[in-house]
Amino acid sequence: MGHKLRDLFSCSALFRDAILIFTLVIVAHQTFGVIVTGVGGIGPGGYLKVTVDAPESVKSAIRWGIHDDFGFESVSYNNGDTASLQAGNVYLSFEPIVGWAMPASTQIWITPYSTNAAYATNTFTGSCSFVAVLGEYRGLFSEPSGPKFESCGFLEIFGGKGLSFTGKISSAGHRYSFSGSFDQNGVAWATVPRAGTSPLSVHLVAGDDILTGEIISESWTATLLARRATLGSNPAQKIGKYTFAFAGGADPSAQPGGDSFGTMTVNLSGSITLAVTMSDGTKATQKTSLSTDQQWPLYIPLYSGKGFVFGWLQLQDPNDSGAGDVALYQSWDYYSGPSARMPLGDYDYSQLPFDFNYYNPTTWSVRVPFGRMVTLYTNDHFGGFGLTITTNENRINLGYLRSARVGINFDVPPDFGTITWMKPIDRRGKYYPAGFTNQLQAFVSKYQSAAQTPVLEYSVGKGIFQNGYPFESITNEFSIDSYSRMSGPNHFNLTIAPSSAVFRGNVKNPLTGKTFSFSGVVLQRQQFGRGFFLDGDQSGSVYFGP
Repeated sequence: MGHKLRDLFSCSALFRDAILIFTLVIVAHQTFGVIVTGVGGIGPGGYLKVTVDAPESVKSAIRWGIHDDFGFESVSYNNGDTASLQAGNVYLSFEPIVGWAMPASTQIWITPYSTNAAYATNTFTGSCSFVAVLGEYRGLFSEPSGPKFESCGFLEIFGGKGLSFTGKISSAGHRYSFSGSFDQNGVAWATVPRAGTSPLSVHLVAGDDILTGEIISESWTATLLARRATLGSNPAQKIGKYTFAFAGGADPSAQPGGDSFGTMTVNLSGSITLAVTMSDGTKATQKTSLSTDQQWPLYIPLYSGKGFVFGWLQLQDPNDSGAGDVALYQSWDYYSGPSARMPLGDYDYSQLPFDFNYYNPTTWSVRVPFGRMVTLYTNDHFGGFGLTITTNENRINLGYLRSARVGINFDVPPDFGTITWMKPIDRRGKYYPAGFTNQLQAFVSKYQSAAQTPVLEYSVGKGIFQNGYPFESITNEFSIDSYSRMSGPNHFNLTIAPSSAVFRGNVKNPLTGKTFSFSGVVLQRQQFGRGFFLDGDQSGSVYFGP
């Protein structure tokens, strides 16, 4: 029979046969959180094991110790270690390492047991959750129906010592600051004062490396999502320079037909600095951050704060070998028990990370990153029943696992995200004075420049110029020299800046005899360039490739 202990700050535990007495107390007053847990009546010949749910890179650095009633302190133990105990009360202190912010629901598994026959069957496992929102979170908010000028924007949350935080909102051409505190359940409410108008209410709910909730005004309610700024695993693969482009609209008379483009840099801390040139000639910059799942929030006010670009973008191409590893867990909840990373490849029985024949698990869990898939087989050499998984799943009931394959999910298109570009009505403007709201598909590529090394891998290609005014389509062949300079008929010339992959060029329209300028950016991984030109009062697109 199980007995439930009293809840203390959202902690609960179950113990069997009422022989062991176990109490959990949380003290979360330190920057990274401290737990003091009292264990009483463990009996002679007792032992204590502590296992903490944390990323693999953190588990290896976690330490814990024991203090008994007589003031004796044990040596420092590692996560998952077992320590011997004497009879009497024991207090366990746990503190995560500096540099790691605890998720909102960190699980701490504490298992006391005894070699004494009278206590041998009375094992116990308790779990405890507490809030610690440390670090920087950045994200976006908008109404569920889509981003609108007055009800969408950019959100920043800075978690400080204990449960307190400060925040900033950028929306509708204004910036607002606020502050507050989370309760022990990871929930917070804050008021955002606004000069000359009613305040906003911010509702935050802490999750694992994310914040969700709402921003509420008198006339609208917007949902929010913010992700914690961190490079996650394999940071060396993420830092560096990137280029991106946004595909233009289909009707250049109503909205720009050219492709907007930009460059960005990701530094060691995961911070992003980007510069964008929209295909109506508008330029802007932003500083934001990359999250563990390689997404970043784009929000830039345009046109003196009366317009914007808005959207979540995915940095990683799902077909890139660096998209991430499959994580396999010998538990149903992604937390307890052994776990292992599985990169791309085939795994016969001898190559599996665990001896599943020995453990014979009935339920497992697996995390599959974007663009990956894993097939689990009940027989060796990829035979028997095969279960293919393309997303995170828990409580997997397969029985024995004898082989597995981790591959690329080619059914997932290289979707880097979609942004909304809104331009207000401006009767005095040269380009698109009636304004527009446009949805643009994104393309992203890492850029690695090297002195004396061509940016492109081909020596001849073609450029395509479409839209503009009058509406025409021009295809122009070209050749590329060793310095990535292009030349061809119709006075075509193009130069790529080796430091940024931004290109600029000129070409003559053979139909009108008019020479026009164009610009854009090279997407090195895809080996093509995209950009725009302005002609009359419209925007046209530029594409070149092999």
